[in-house]
Amino acid sequence: MSKRFVDRGVENYITRKVVRDSDKVIEKMNYPIKEDRLKQKEVAEMFDTTVQTIINWRKAGKIPFYKIGRNIIYSRSQLIQIASKNQELVKA
Repeated sequence: MSKRFVDRGVENYITRKVVRDSDKVIEKMNYPIKEDRLKQKEVAEMFDTTVQTIINWRKAGKIPFYKIGRNIIYSRSQLIQIASKNQELVKA
């Protein structure tokens, strides 16, 4: 192998790593603030429904969510906004 080929391989690896790491930093910046975060159980209580329903809504794309590692969190302010626009999510 030529030195140029190795140099390009190392350069490509470093570039990919920097891009991946910067994407993680950007994702973290978009998380809701700690005071606004809810867990699935709290969201279920907020909507007076089951955790399984919240999971189904999340998978169907009805409510936004965030992943921090393996944990799924929700933004209280976003959920309030969505609930005000989608009355079928709110029990009477």
